[in-house]
Amino acid sequence: MSANKNKPAERKKSPGHILSYIGVYLAVFASALGIALFMWGEYKNDNISHIVKGETSWAAESKPAYSTPKETKQETPENSQATPIATTEKPSQTTPEYTITTTEKPSQTTPEYTITTTTTPKPDLPETLLQQRHEMYKDNIVIVGDSIASGFALCGYIPIKNSYAKGNIATWNIHDYTFKCGGRQMDITDAIAYLQPAYIYMSMGMNDVNMISEEEFVASYQKEIENFLKVSPRSNIVVASITPITLGNKFTSQWVILAYNEALHKMVNSLKLDNVKFFDAYSLLCDPLTLGLNPDYAAEDGIHIFKPGFNKLLNGVLHIYDTMPYTDKCKAAMKEYLKGTSKN
Repeated sequence: MSANKNKPAERKKSPGHILSYIGVYLAVFASALGIALFMWGEYKNDNISHIVKGETSWAAESKPAYSTPKETKQETPENSQATPIATTEKPSQTTPEYTITTTEKPSQTTPEYTITTTTTPKPDLPETLLQQRHEMYKDNIVIVGDSIASGFALCGYIPIKNSYAKGNIATWNIHDYTFKCGGRQMDITDAIAYLQPAYIYMSMGMNDVNMISEEEFVASYQKEIENFLKVSPRSNIVVASITPITLGNKFTSQWVILAYNEALHKMVNSLKLDNVKFFDAYSLLCDPLTLGLNPDYAAEDGIHIFKPGFNKLLNGVLHIYDTMPYTDKCKAAMKEYLKGTSKN
């Protein structure tokens, strides 16, 4: 027998068998693939959850080592909340500045005016003689100014003949007006030269504040003072500040008037003359709380002054004249006053 005869006969694989093997392989592959996809899905979901939380999987595993950076991130909202605090503090830094500015303004101007009227030294004279002088002043003061100044004579506090004041007069237009003096009409400087008054009271400015600047006001006022001194060098001149207006008055503001008064005060002081003094009429008539014209002294328009106001001004200015030179002209005026009282 041949060798081929001793071998067992080989089974022939049918197509059915081949298909079954292929099915098994496919099932195993599908299972493996399913397991792989399941695991990938779990891995991916886990990774996504960590990303949503703001960390990677490796960062989550080593969380203790990276806790410090994460804590720094958690502090960031606190730092971002600190920014509004800084911005809200800013107004509190600026508000006191505005408060200081508005409250310092009266404190800067008011003391200057107050000192002028409250620290006037009283002359060393017997009270009776002092009262006589005050009455003599009233008879001899020449009032120069605007409609407010004209109130002294209109209210009967000085003789009409001594009033050289008219409505609408200002420092810049006073020479547009004439005054009856010596039986004829005269310019104000000519009238002062003719009269040679012992005492002059100048009160202008209300018609200046809305027309010219502070500098122009002071310059024109100084020129009039110098004109008077040229023609009547022995006269004692009191320069009154502009009087206040009622609170809320639309004519001008109190701050404008105070600014002009401050400039006027400095100018008068700069002259350094014993016979030229500044008189703070404003402080005597204003309400100390509002700085507006005290209603007790205010006329209906809130600009002009009622009779009690002139009485207070006159009593105030008499004490200013007490501190000024008592010249031969003053002595002559006193002699005439005493002569007149002795007749009565």
